[in-house]
Amino acid sequence: MINFIKKNWLCLLVGFVIAYACTYGFYVLTSQGLTQRPLMLQMRRFMPIAFLMTFTYAFLREKVHLGYWFTFTLVAVAWITVYPVCYHVTYASTVPSFGWHFDILLGAMSWVGLALLAYSLLIFLGARITTILITVIEFLLLIIPLEEIFYFWIYKSCISQAAIMAVMQTNYLEAKEYLTGVIGYPMLLCTSFIYIALACILYKCNVNCFSTIKPVASKKAVALVMCALCVLGYGLPHGLRGSGFGDIVYDAYYYFKDLAEFKTRHANTLADLKVTLSAKRMAKPHTIVFVIGESASRHFMSAFYETERDTTPWLRSQKNNPDFTLFNHAYASWGQTVPALERALTEKNQYNEKEFKDSATIIDIAKAAGYKTYWFSNQTDIDDADTPITLVGRTADVAKWTNADAKAIKYDGSLLAYLQEIDPQKNNFVVLHLMGSHAEFKYRYPKEFTQWGDYAKSNLILEHSNSLYYTDWVLKKTYEYANNNLNLQAMIYFSDHGCLPDHKRHPDETGFKHLSVPFFCYLGDEYQRTYPEIAKIIKKHEQSYFTNDLMYDFICGLLNVKSNRYDEANSIASDKYKWNRQTLRTALGKKKLTEDVNP
Repeated sequence: MINFIKKNWLCLLVGFVIAYACTYGFYVLTSQGLTQRPLMLQMRRFMPIAFLMTFTYAFLREKVHLGYWFTFTLVAVAWITVYPVCYHVTYASTVPSFGWHFDILLGAMSWVGLALLAYSLLIFLGARITTILITVIEFLLLIIPLEEIFYFWIYKSCISQAAIMAVMQTNYLEAKEYLTGVIGYPMLLCTSFIYIALACILYKCNVNCFSTIKPVASKKAVALVMCALCVLGYGLPHGLRGSGFGDIVYDAYYYFKDLAEFKTRHANTLADLKVTLSAKRMAKPHTIVFVIGESASRHFMSAFYETERDTTPWLRSQKNNPDFTLFNHAYASWGQTVPALERALTEKNQYNEKEFKDSATIIDIAKAAGYKTYWFSNQTDIDDADTPITLVGRTADVAKWTNADAKAIKYDGSLLAYLQEIDPQKNNFVVLHLMGSHAEFKYRYPKEFTQWGDYAKSNLILEHSNSLYYTDWVLKKTYEYANNNLNLQAMIYFSDHGCLPDHKRHPDETGFKHLSVPFFCYLGDEYQRTYPEIAKIIKKHEQSYFTNDLMYDFICGLLNVKSNRYDEANSIASDKYKWNRQTLRTALGKKKLTEDVNP
């Protein structure tokens, strides 16, 4: 090894520089909005693969001719470029931050693995069998990039989870109708010709190349086989799983797996759910709006604290409005979205042993109370991390996500247009799920909403304040439209959890500022006339302590229902509410609220 390095040091050095510059440089070019940390992390990760590519070339360059590398390079370039380029072209104007290093690493790994495997097979199996095996492997590896190219050609956008889900959901007849009706026979013939031509080109190139190479068996050949198997056996599966295509397939698969289980159990839950409505009913059709915020801490909101910047002017202006109740001691049950919201949206909470898949949801209760339900979200609709929230959302009568349109700007204000779809002649329960102050803060508000700092210059604290200011504007416009057009009788807003703009999030260590969340409730005149006792109880609890995993019970109380899946002692809308600062917990039961020295 040492002698080999001494003999080939110049080739290794030049090759390393070229391989590293091409792989890492392409990663930087096709990425967007990445902070220094991931860029530095990937800078280190690309070094070993660049060295491995260089070492492979140096080891084989005197044993093979230049044409040996052609088909391997074709496979590598396809994996390195296709998905990152398609994604960049599709989402560069709408998605603030992304990077696809696994696609590049997978391409590089395939180049190394195929080169070593082919030479190893030539030693032991000969040119003919090696040609067949390598051609089959290369053809299979090229199918996915080719399909991504065809999809982009047809739809002018990167292949998505929706496309993968459509394939996973289809049957033979639907597939036939799609292929013949949408794509058409000419396109099918053209595609078939391309695949046949590709297979022929790969085979022809390989047979011409491999037949001229005469490798000699040796002990090094055994080591070469082991090396090739290790690279292919470890690198390709891991690279494929982390690649853009592998990621959406993986997420879609587990989405359907969880969905199937949720649907089975949820059917049993609905069969068991018993809801008794109040004899008192509001006379006119009305709307209740339930807004879920994201990463908003009340410590940075001027409506709740004396802050340096007036981040929530509209909500602050409602503090003295008797129709509004701002709860000053609300906390998240956890510092991450999914654990917090799967409790807030269902009867599962920190204080019982219920499972998400066996729990009734706020959508179930609203439907049972006679409301048409809507779920409008600016969050991701299908994601392995957001599956529980998505599952709840998809049970609504109408469920829409802004990212269904790849070209849409994903600011929370885009949700306002959906309100116009609501029928004012019906009783409506509307959920709006915001992106709020989710990192990266700068991409959570339009440029014209920059109140502090320079939009062109990065300042996390000021950008966070601007995101809160924009959320306040969205809440104001939601309230005004619903009040003027939908007979708004209740509006609730809370956040899943908070965040500290100048601190990095830690998955296991969450402070109380991170867990302190905003929570307010507006009640209309007709609601207060119909349910004066509930309105008084809610106002009385303005200074009460509350954790947002009890939000489901609050909604049950607000709707004035009785149910076998509702505990009035958990509802801040009930005079039976039993919790206080001494008994409530957060961080999934690990922290007492009494530990917060600055409540």
